[in-house]
Amino acid sequence: MFRNIFIILISFIPIFSLAATPTHITAKYKNSEVSVEKVGDAACLLTYVNADFLTTEGAPVSYTFQVEVNDGALQMGTHFWVPHPLKPNKVTTLSFNDGQKIYEYSGKLTEYGTGFYKTDLFEHFQNAKKIEISQGSLSKSMPRYSKQTFPDSVHRGFQGCLDDLQLVLQEYCRSSAAAKQKCRTKKARNRKPFSGLIVKDDPAYIAQLSLLAELKAQQQAQEKKRAAAKALSDQKARVALEKLALEQEKEIVQAKSAEISNIALAREVKETPKTYKKEILSIFSDNVEEAFKIKKYTQFGGSISSSIRSDSEQQMVQRVRFDTSKGVFYYQSKRAADYSKYKYLEFDLKVLKDPRDSGGFTIKMDCGSSCSSGNYAISPPKLGEWQHYNINLETLITHPGSTLDLTQVNVPFAILPDWGKQRGVVFMLDNVRLVN
Repeated sequence: MFRNIFIILISFIPIFSLAATPTHITAKYKNSEVSVEKVGDAACLLTYVNADFLTTEGAPVSYTFQVEVNDGALQMGTHFWVPHPLKPNKVTTLSFNDGQKIYEYSGKLTEYGTGFYKTDLFEHFQNAKKIEISQGSLSKSMPRYSKQTFPDSVHRGFQGCLDDLQLVLQEYCRSSAAAKQKCRTKKARNRKPFSGLIVKDDPAYIAQLSLLAELKAQQQAQEKKRAAAKALSDQKARVALEKLALEQEKEIVQAKSAEISNIALAREVKETPKTYKKEILSIFSDNVEEAFKIKKYTQFGGSISSSIRSDSEQQMVQRVRFDTSKGVFYYQSKRAADYSKYKYLEFDLKVLKDPRDSGGFTIKMDCGSSCSSGNYAISPPKLGEWQHYNINLETLITHPGSTLDLTQVNVPFAILPDWGKQRGVVFMLDNVRLVN
């Protein structure tokens, strides 16, 4: 199972029937899972788990957002599985990003890992497109939840559960004079703002507005140039100026449109053309280079076998067989090294056997226990055919969730079939290297 979460509910549970909302909805994406669960007539839980982020015991990191009917009001809180990786009694920040604003709430977790239990956070939680949790240096060890990763059916199911709770609350508030007064008092109390709230503009959104404004100004400037050109008495001069203005406008629009489309990546790589002398760091070519060793990792049993074999097309190659469902094959150096001068990771891949109905491969580059590019998906080659791969290292650095530092790499190349779907896969590697 992906998660192991213990939640205690102490809440008012009225005796009213809810609408027919499913009691449990689950969706998966790569190594992530989100589930929506209705707990009786009392609460709705949205739990997010990501197996790419592990606790010190090797369990996936997960957290749960809970909404419950409590004492005449809807309460919204966040529950974590403590003690790993988040620690109790430490200042922790919960961030909701709706695409334009970032709402950050800071406070200390209790020893049971419960924090931010405030009704006035509820609106920002519902509107959030991305949710992040951080605690000091652990911020890079916590997964970031995004609504766009999972189907709308999951979010509709959670909204349906919340609507059911609203019906329960309305029925309770109408059930007696005492209940009506309690609901009114609770509602007035919940209007007080949460003292830990910090509201910031999303830098990506501000950058987008700035680029759009700049593009509009450029277009207006070009329109003025065309108007001036038309006013010239000399027909040839007017036509020449108008042609030049149109060409310049086209170049500006194309350049700015490309910049806007890359804003979602929140980073743009700008390079000045230079002439480099091509340098190559070979990791495997006919054999494993002296500076590296073959390493294998399996979780919960099974094995990974490897050997050097002859291939009719590539001479001597590395053959790898997976007899496990959860494992990684990789080359590791004796000590961390600075590979920042290299620009590309290259390798050749040939799949010999693949009993899976579907599934791809991922590669990664690590720089220590908590420093990695994360899993980067590649398209598998056709069965029985060699395929060459050339991956820009900047792509691994900007990959979502990546913490890669090229100045301290100890695992320059790791490869695995999709996690959980590996058994029986056999493939060959050759020409694994870094080039600039």
